[in-house]
Amino acid sequence: MKVTVANAIERHRLLRRNAGLTAELVKVNEELKGLLEENSNLLELKGQMLEANQTILFSLPVAVLGISDDIVAQCNQAWVEDTGYG
Repeated sequence: MKVTVANAIERHRLLRRNAGLTAELVKVNEELKGLLEENSNLLELKGQMLEANQTILFSLPVAVLGISDDIVAQCNQAWVEDTGYG
């Protein structure tokens, strides 16, 4: 009988612990979901900003060349027309 009572107490303790961990997991998942949504929104905004920047760059009437680490990263249509290099 002692073993049965001890097992019942342990089972109850484990069930409560499991419920607590499950609740904590749900909370953390909701927080992660919020962070993911924030990051997705931020990435979308950055993409829109990049698109706007490229539109402005390509519409400039003067040649523009972007270099990063000694590599041509970007140039506009005026650069291509003026130099013949794309």
